[in-house]
Amino acid sequence: MARKELPQIDLQLKGGLTAKFVFEDEWGRNVYEIDWKNKPVEIVDVDGVLHSMTQDGEPNCPLKVEFQPQEELANA
Repeated sequence: MARKELPQIDLQLKGGLTAKFVFEDEWGRNVYEIDWKNKPVEIVDVDGVLHSMTQDGEPNCPLKVEFQPQEELANA
């Protein structure tokens, strides 16, 4: 099965936030940043699904639906 990856651009999320592309990590995963409650929070793309990150930069848990990309980007 081919690995699905979100584009390296800023993403509009279903809940109205924008996830800004920040960098590609050492594992080739796209890392984005959202402004959540006036704090920058880094999130990571794992096979087309945005996840929270641990303090060590590892994927943690899939984010809620409102923090996922709008459908047209998720299917790109």
